[in-house]
Amino acid sequence: MALVPFSEPPYVRGLPNPIYSQSHLLWQKRCREFMDKYYHPFAAKWEAEDSLPDSYWHSFISNNMFVPAMAMPLPCDWLKRVGIHDVLGIPVEDFDTLHGIIYSDEVYRSGVPGPYSVVGGFSKSISRMIIHILIYHSDCYPVFH
Repeated sequence: MALVPFSEPPYVRGLPNPIYSQSHLLWQKRCREFMDKYYHPFAAKWEAEDSLPDSYWHSFISNNMFVPAMAMPLPCDWLKRVGIHDVLGIPVEDFDTLHGIIYSDEVYRSGVPGPYSVVGGFSKSISRMIIHILIYHSDCYPVFH
């Protein structure tokens, strides 16, 4: 938890909130732990180098951490067909816009919100494109996994 006053949302500080469910609170906790381990310690360096190491791709892909950046509602049937059933233990069916907002909040704690931000910009662009591929794809282009 941050030591700077008012830098954390009230629900993170344990104050009651009628909007966030237990799923949201659990997601915020797991998302923060993930970002603190795999992203925040390296984000400024990666941004300065304008490059992403293989470890970034491996950690985010193996934990399905590009999924929360997708537009909501998630295409759960498609995600399950390609083998994605949860993100950090939260079922994809549970994800809603608030889960996406929590994801963005945790990403931007790095202080690297630029247009090429390693997660904030680049991965969100990829994730937003997936929706259009799903909507406008042709059956003659099968989904590989």
